[in-house]
Amino acid sequence: MPSTARAPRAARQLLGGLLERVDGGGRFAEDGALVVTELVSNAVRHGQPGGARRLVFVRFDLAVDRLTVEVHDASPLPPCEVTPDAMAQAGRGLLLVRALTTSWGWGPREGVGKAVWAVLAPAGGPPRSRSARRAAPGQVGD
Repeated sequence: MPSTARAPRAARQLLGGLLERVDGGGRFAEDGALVVTELVSNAVRHGQPGGARRLVFVRFDLAVDRLTVEVHDASPLPPCEVTPDAMAQAGRGLLLVRALTTSWGWGPREGVGKAVWAVLAPAGGPPRSRSARRAAPGQVGD
C-alpha cells in the first residue's frame, strides 16, 4: 500500500475484513487493530529513507491460537523502543505493541528494508510479551 497518512486506516480495514470472514476472528479484532495501526504508522513515519515515499507491505497470518502481523518498509534501521517523557504526545507505539502481543521483533528483508512482526493471542489468551527479538533472515514472525 502507498506509504501515506491513510495507510494505517487502510491496514486496519484489511485486517477487519479478514477477521470478519473467519470464524473466531473477532477474538483478535481490538488488539490486532491497535497493533497494525502502530506498526504501519511507524513504517510510514520512520521507514522511508531519505524521505522518498515507497510502498509499505502488510501481511497477516491467522491461526486458531494466534494472529501474526508483519509490516515491511524500506528502512534497514531497527525499530527503536523508547521511554517517552510523561508529557510527550508520541513515542509509545512500540510500548503498546509489546503490551498487546505475545512476542514481536524485526528482521532484515532480502534486498532493501526490514520487516517488523508481532504475534497476538486471542482475547483471553496467554500472557503478553516483555521484550522484542531480532529474527534471523528468513525467520520473520516465526
